Amino acid sequence: MKGYIGMNFDLNLSPTLITKTHLFYLITIAQHMYDEEYHLKRSNFGSFQLIYTIEGEGTLYYKDTLYHVRPGDCFVIDCDEYHEYVTLKGPWVYNYIHFNGASSKQFVEAVHLMKGVIINVEKNYTFHRLFYRIKKIVEEKGVFGEVEISSLLVQLLSELMRSETPLWIQPVIDFIYNNYKSKITIDQLADLAHINKYHFIKKFKKEIGYSPYQYIINHRIDEAKYYLTHMDYTIGEIAEITGFDSASNFSQQFTKIFHMSPQCYRKKSKI
Repeated sequence: MKGYIGMNFDLNLSPTLITKTHLFYLITIAQHMYDEEYHLKRSNFGSFQLIYTIEGEGTLYYKDTLYHVRPGDCFVIDCDEYHEYVTLKGPWVYNYIHFNGASSKQFVEAVHLMKGVIINVEKNYTFHRLFYRIKKIVEEKGVFGEVEISSLLVQLLSELMRSETPLWIQPVIDFIYNNYKSKITIDQLADLAHINKYHFIKKFKKEIGYSPYQYIINHRIDEAKYYLTHMDYTIGEIAEITGFDSASNFSQQFTKIFHMSPQCYRKKSKI
């Protein structure tokens, strides 16, 4: 697969007919790594997938919506629905589980209804403990493993519904990601979050680690890196495509982050 770097573990399970008929069941539990060439397009896969990002960043396109996925973020989706994964900042390292079984679809829909698609579980230590408990049981191949794994899968999905992720964050991030080529104002973002503008700026920096303005700049720079290394556009054209108001502003912001000009970055990437 293009963009695939490797894996730390990849364990598969073949459930019995009774388990497939009556219980949640595990198909695969794994940790994979992908570089910035990774772009998966898929549908009608016949299972559900839970992904937790450890390192790097990516995007999820699911049900006509594009989501930005960062370290600590988790999502669970129905793989029969059309979806795409793209590495945004590599290496993208994530743990994942493919599962299926009784009421899986209803459970996933309940997670989306209660918490949305992207849920941050970085500090949910129960979630992490359950994931690695499932991995250990698969490795041990115990007689009663299927029943225990089924119970743990239910607990794992339940933890997603308990995770304390501020509901206002993801719509703001998604708006930035889908509109970075255009002018974005703090007023627009604060309105999306339903928070006073000045309070929004403080809360955003506390949760994300950057001011809203710097986060927008960082994302535009990330997009510009792709054009610098994969396209023959001029610096001015790349600046316009990625939402900067001028080539000089783009060059200034790029140099501030990478300590080299966009031209130098392009040359180094082709060595």
